[in-house]
Amino acid sequence: MALAMVAGILGFPALAAADREFTPRFSTNASGDVLLAANTLMTCASSASGCSAAQAGGTGNNNGFTMQPVDVDGDPSTANSSRARLDLPAGSRVLFAGLYWTADGQGLADQNARRSVRFRAPGDGAYRTLGPTGTVLDTGTIGGHQAYQGFQDVTSIVQAAGGGAYTVGGVAARTGATDLWAGWALVVVVEDPSQPARNLTVFDGLKSINSTAPPSTIQISGFQTPPAGQVRTRVGVVAAEGDRGTTGDTASLDGRRLTDALTPATNFFNSTLSRDGVRLAGGDPDHANTLGFDAKIVQADGFLANGATSASLTLTTNGDAYLPGVVTFATDLYAPKLEATKTVENVTRPGEPARHGDRLRYVVEYRNSGLDGAGNLILRDPLPAGVGYVAGTLRQTAGPGGPGAAGPTDAAGDDVGEYDGASRTLVLRGGANASATAGGRLAPGESLRFTFDVTVDGDVVDGAQITNVAHAGFDAQTLGTVFGDVPSPPAVTPVVAPDLTIAKSHAGSIVAGLDTTFSLTVRNVGGASSVGPITVTDDVDGGAFSAVASASGSGWSCTVTPQPGGDRRVVCTTTATVAPGADLPPIELVATAADPLPAQVANTGVVAGGDDANPANNAATDAAPGTSRADLRVTKLSDAARAIEGDVVTWTVAVENAGPSTAVAATLSDPMPPGLTVLDVSSDRGTCTTAVSCQLGDLPRGATATITIRTRVAGNDTTITNVATAASATTEANLADNEASAELRVDASADLSVAKRVEIVGSNDPPVAGDDLDYRLTIHNDGPGAAERVRLSDPLPDGYEWVSTSADPPLACDPPTGGAIVCTATSLPAGATATVRVHGRILRGGRFDNRASVGSATADPDPSDNDDSTTTIARPAADLQLTKLTRTRTPIAPGETGIFDLRLVNAGPSVATAARIVDELPAGLTFVSSSDPRCTAAGRTVSCAVGDLAIGDAQAFTVAITVRVDDAASPGATLLNAADAGSDLIDPYPANHAEDSLVVGDRPPGPGPGTGPGPGPGPGGPGPGQGPGPGAGPGPSPSGRIAISKRASRSRVRAGGRVDFRIRIRAIGGRVAQAEVCDTLPRGLAFAARDGLRIRGRRGCVTVRDVVPGKPRTVKIRTRVLASTRPLRLRNVATAAVDGQAVRRAGATIQVRPSRARGGGVTG
Repeated sequence: MALAMVAGILGFPALAAADREFTPRFSTNASGDVLLAANTLMTCASSASGCSAAQAGGTGNNNGFTMQPVDVDGDPSTANSSRARLDLPAGSRVLFAGLYWTADGQGLADQNARRSVRFRAPGDGAYRTLGPTGTVLDTGTIGGHQAYQGFQDVTSIVQAAGGGAYTVGGVAARTGATDLWAGWALVVVVEDPSQPARNLTVFDGLKSINSTAPPSTIQISGFQTPPAGQVRTRVGVVAAEGDRGTTGDTASLDGRRLTDALTPATNFFNSTLSRDGVRLAGGDPDHANTLGFDAKIVQADGFLANGATSASLTLTTNGDAYLPGVVTFATDLYAPKLEATKTVENVTRPGEPARHGDRLRYVVEYRNSGLDGAGNLILRDPLPAGVGYVAGTLRQTAGPGGPGAAGPTDAAGDDVGEYDGASRTLVLRGGANASATAGGRLAPGESLRFTFDVTVDGDVVDGAQITNVAHAGFDAQTLGTVFGDVPSPPAVTPVVAPDLTIAKSHAGSIVAGLDTTFSLTVRNVGGASSVGPITVTDDVDGGAFSAVASASGSGWSCTVTPQPGGDRRVVCTTTATVAPGADLPPIELVATAADPLPAQVANTGVVAGGDDANPANNAATDAAPGTSRADLRVTKLSDAARAIEGDVVTWTVAVENAGPSTAVAATLSDPMPPGLTVLDVSSDRGTCTTAVSCQLGDLPRGATATITIRTRVAGNDTTITNVATAASATTEANLADNEASAELRVDASADLSVAKRVEIVGSNDPPVAGDDLDYRLTIHNDGPGAAERVRLSDPLPDGYEWVSTSADPPLACDPPTGGAIVCTATSLPAGATATVRVHGRILRGGRFDNRASVGSATADPDPSDNDDSTTTIARPAADLQLTKLTRTRTPIAPGETGIFDLRLVNAGPSVATAARIVDELPAGLTFVSSSDPRCTAAGRTVSCAVGDLAIGDAQAFTVAITVRVDDAASPGATLLNAADAGSDLIDPYPANHAEDSLVVGDRPPGPGPGTGPGPGPGPGGPGPGQGPGPGAGPGPSPSGRIAISKRASRSRVRAGGRVDFRIRIRAIGGRVAQAEVCDTLPRGLAFAARDGLRIRGRRGCVTVRDVVPGKPRTVKIRTRVLASTRPLRLRNVATAAVDGQAVRRAGATIQVRPSRARGGGVTG
């Protein structure tokens, strides 16, 4: 085969130095033909005047248009593209395919781009890039143009793709000017047994043909036309720049001009795509006038003589200029022509499709229908896959050296035939004079037939076609040309066979921990029944399934065998026969999904046996996502159904995984609602925060995590709902039980507290017996709710004398009952505080423990502060009251004796220990004696060790002290005798001083009448120191001494109240004619009435007359207590004065409570 391409441009000068003569590209002698597929890559602008008419076949030339690219592929990577169709004859074989492209390359920035092109064959999804290895022919720069032609061998591509639409693009080309062109042609040589034997040649080169240059002639040889009859020839050309509107260009074969219906003899290069006078339509674009590009094949039957062995093709012009680049030549040869037939017969099952093991017989016959004899005839028949040669069956049944001739045997080198086991090929050297080394001659009209047998292999699949083709090689006897291969028509044998398939499926999801039932069904999709045992094997992945529970099916015998690595192999076998299209009973395989389970689970069943020859469909994989499903169940309990504020409640949350799969990364969230404060959280799995966010880890099926939460309760009269929720990364089977709640009833509560403290009223600290002492009790409700039916109880200690109680609202207090003060309130709001003050007096010394407690009908969250106590240590005290009176009449003469009566009374409140009296005698008096031996004198100091003195007048200590007036005492002098009393105890009223006096009279006369002892008292009555001398006359009336005491009508009084003081005056030893009694009130008291008093400021006095012994007189002083906001202790002292006697004093003490009692207070 040879290929040539021609290009031409109007106005070219004579043959340029760059022109290349035409040479064969491909040439062969074969039964076949030369084909073209081509199209332009440039045209006029559709908007240009006359463009459409020219494209439709008008006489317009590219010289008259500004040319632009054709681009039909919609691909932005190509600047130009077009499409054409290649039609291949049925049964033909591509021997050569060459792609040519041409354009004006003047001014291209990259001249190397001319070597590449984009090529898309039928079936290609995208372009192939050919190059940059393409061959380029270049005319050089001629008249402002630089014509070039590129070539790329695409034989293998076209052989694979076959016929159809081919697209070419991306050809480097100059644009935007007149007189430009671009195009491509696919030149294909095919072998076609239906065609005559021909010389098929493709020439290529590049010539510029114009009127000033000599004709261009291409010499063709290497063939011989038939000796008789018309010689049939076709000539093809590919050229550029041939114009439809310019004539004078011709092509001649052996001197005769070529022409056809679309190709005028004098305008051969006229921008046409055609074959045998018919336009090559169906391209894109599909222009009748390509404006500068020709690709055509014309008939030249009878142009060559019989027996010709050469020819010449001459290209000329006397007008149009053009550029030829390809020339093709196809002419009949004087040669043999072998025609083959081939048949096959099923010897085992005549008339039926073949089955495994059937014997087939092939009959091959070749006949020479040509003009010349076929020499060195060698027939080869390579066996197709799926059959095996039956030894000794090769036979020649017709033709030269046929029946009656010896052999052939299967061995090589001993006769005209053999079986080559290495290549699985039967070889027959046929024809006259054939030998063990060379083929013979098959004359025109003769035939050669041979047969051989094969058996169908067991691996041929159902529906397969066993195709067998024989091949003949020979020489043309006259030309000596070798014809390498003449194939026979294929002999096709359909095969039916059992084709076992398996289908595998499962019901539902594959869930970790659950059993999955797989169904494996074997079906015969082949054309023949199965033969022999059938086995199904299923290797169950141990990573996906932890166990195989069972495998069974009707008619199947199944075993389960552990495999290394944890897999389990299930093998099921049956001897049943499966008819075409039938199923075997299904196998049910129950496997337990592993936990954890892979994300994707694939399980494959494989069927084998039964004479199945198609392993491609013997396996079925059931692939499905592995799913995990866990059913987390939450239960929640508390250790108390009811609570109050401050209580500690423990919650127990159990998270159980009921499966079937492990709950991966299980969590528990239990946010505490208002009213619950977390104290601590513990879990027997994983970890928890105090926010009760627990990471429990992976929780296997059946496992339980227990979380313990201790909380402190806050709230009042409410219900708290605590909700816990579990979750995991595993799909939840039942969300309904992932949450659990528990309710806690928080009852109303009030945190009552009481604080108690001692308030010392007086100045003594620590207090002493007799002092006033207050208790302050403060109760507070710290909430959260109101305290209902509040009760405060304060049992008073022994030795404490209650006086009054005051309380803040809403408390109300009752007087003590059974020694206890009780205060109550209907309700005490949250946050409220109330104070109770208890006022009283300490009656004794010692320890005073006082504990108060508070409570209510409302629950108390913290009873630890519901009581409070105080301890007071009171020192004992004794209020000693000393009085001193002289029993002797005054005046008293020196040397005489007198008696002082001392009386010591303990007004309490304690027994006065180690009571004592000290009486310091004044100068002029000397101790004589004492009526009580506990009184002794040391000099003028008289001391009485009274000892412990009990309380009360009945327990008073009295003593008479006798003294003597010293001789040196001056008459008229008053001798004041003062005494003081005390004890080891504190005296709350330490004014324990008492005094009285004696008046010294004249010295008594000596003895004489009237001075000696008389028989009795004189008329004036007996008097101390008066003797009863007979001469004594009546003396002056004796004067008695005064004694005073004072008491209050009440010892405790509220400020603003009234209190009376009674002053008692007694005469001792005689009548007192007149005494001046005065009472000076302390601050805080005022006179309430005059009652005969002479009042001046706070002092009131009254004269009391004629006080006689045995008839005491009483003075009443009525007072009122002034306002005071604090407790007071007032001492009121009265005096009594008698001429010639010491002033007597007596006092009384009262306790004053504040002016206003607080709410709820009571006063004793």
